[in-house]
Amino acid sequence: MFNSIEEYLKALKTEMMGSDPALLQDALADASEHLSAALSIALESNPGQKEGDALIKIIEEYGTPEETASAYREVEKRTSSGLKQDIKKGSLIGRFLGVFVDPRTWGALLFTFITFITGIFYFTWAVTGVSLSLGLFVLIIGIPFAILFLLSVQGLALLEGRLVEALLGIRMPRRPAFA
Repeated sequence: MFNSIEEYLKALKTEMMGSDPALLQDALADASEHLSAALSIALESNPGQKEGDALIKIIEEYGTPEETASAYREVEKRTSSGLKQDIKKGSLIGRFLGVFVDPRTWGALLFTFITFITGIFYFTWAVTGVSLSLGLFVLIIGIPFAILFLLSVQGLALLEGRLVEALLGIRMPRRPAFA
């Protein structure tokens, strides 16, 4: 069985080899968060219990890496069908002019225009935020301001990811990167 959370995550990563990288990142982040939280709760509630024994019980409840990987793949099949669109094959002229009726083309064009506007906003936001954070760092309000600025950048990144999903049909990770 698994003696540590890292071993479980390594087995889950091996089991999900070949899956979408965003799905793998989400699965690893979810598993790490769940196992860490459950392990800390189990060790706090029963201080004499060994970490390995508690982890075995938690993994039995959470599922083996094989079960977890199959569950994530099943959910991905159901949810990603809206993102993936088939490319229609036809005559040379049909394929050449088909770009005008392809919704992905119009989504990409709209994304380009939106990105031009949001790019100017992101640049302005970043320059202003960094300048004020560094300038106010000597004052007591500098540190909270810098933290709020970084949180706003994280929110803007999440918004940009949802925009990419909606207009380009590319799945973006829903969880932070797993180290």
